[in-house]
Amino acid sequence: MPVTNRRVPVATSLLTLMLAFLVGPPAPAADIDGDGYERILIPLAINGQTTPGAFGTQWTGRLWLYNAAPRAVGIAGPRCHSPGCGIYEAGHMGILGHGPTTSQPEVGLVLRPRSDDAPHLTFSSRLWETTRMGQPRGIDLPIVREGNFFAGPVAFLGVPADSGVRVALRVYNPWVEPRSSVAGADRVAVEFLDANGVALATTELTLTVPGNPAERPDYPGFAAIHDARAAFPQLAGTDVLHIRVRPVVPGAQYYAMVSVTDNETQTVAIVTAQ
Repeated sequence: MPVTNRRVPVATSLLTLMLAFLVGPPAPAADIDGDGYERILIPLAINGQTTPGAFGTQWTGRLWLYNAAPRAVGIAGPRCHSPGCGIYEAGHMGILGHGPTTSQPEVGLVLRPRSDDAPHLTFSSRLWETTRMGQPRGIDLPIVREGNFFAGPVAFLGVPADSGVRVALRVYNPWVEPRSSVAGADRVAVEFLDANGVALATTELTLTVPGNPAERPDYPGFAAIHDARAAFPQLAGTDVLHIRVRPVVPGAQYYAMVSVTDNETQTVAIVTAQ
């Protein structure tokens, strides 16, 4: 290759560096167990279904995907478990209409695109209630990639917990099937603390998969407390809570999130541990 001594203006060099930083190659996938796939957890995987909730509410949602890869990409792992087999053509920008599908939307889904495809995929998950229409455009829900699961104690801080709301905790184990060198949390310990950090209630949750895990390896282990005040009367009179979650087996991985739903308007806030 010929070499030139022509000088490049400094402004041009800076612009080139800035563009390289802003555009750059896709971020590397987090295949922490080296199996060639990246696990992507979708909590509350509601995709067009209507799911009943408290006080006669009806909840629905949508899952969206953009495939920026120059090829068709499968997101359901090496085996097919649903119509469409979770295959999305290059450039697809729309709903998750080719699967995977679930009849257990609260349990969520674990997607498994190949690790070299995963950085090219963008997901969105939205949830809204249809009878009160307090948030008619919905709220965004977390989507969590391998490498971002929790492996130790986390705390959800300053959670509103007065009598006008219901506080729900949902916990997921994304490492059920296929088995991996990474340990998933089958049990977690949960503490509810007042604003000063004094423990008010404690419990343990066992994360289970509905049905046969071998038949639905895209289901995570799951457990939930849907209304903390109803489950633990000793929380009455507390307007703000901290919620601490840890795996019973140290280092076992999981994900958890808290939702706070207004009993009258059914508006929802999602509290995450960051």
